[in-house]
Amino acid sequence: MLVMGLGLKMKSLRHHPMALKIHEQAGSKRKYTFIQAHRAWLPKFLMLWILLMALIGCFIFSKMDADTKVRRKEVLGSLCDQRARMLQDQFSVSVNHVHALAILVSTFHYYRTPSAIDQVCLCFIFPILLWIWN
Repeated sequence: MLVMGLGLKMKSLRHHPMALKIHEQAGSKRKYTFIQAHRAWLPKFLMLWILLMALIGCFIFSKMDADTKVRRKEVLGSLCDQRARMLQDQFSVSVNHVHALAILVSTFHYYRTPSAIDQVCLCFIFPILLWIWN
């Protein structure tokens, strides 16, 4: 076994100079990975990537913000129209109440010898004037 081991060792020693030459040739043509070959460019590519993503993000944000503003203006316009209709309805109801009160007051005023309006004025205004004068 020992002889056989030595014989293998001898065979490997015979081929050793050739293997050494091949190994030296392969060592001189060492191949680098892309990252190792372009290490100086990596920070520049990283900054370019960050700037590009920031620009794309700003574009997307501005587009979405513009769409949101358009929708808000439409909603605000419809809310204003709805509020205007409600105020118009309330105003017409108030006008109806004023007409009814005018008819009621004119009826009392017409059938009273001392005017009902004068009685109302004296009833409410005279105590206020007395309070102010004192």
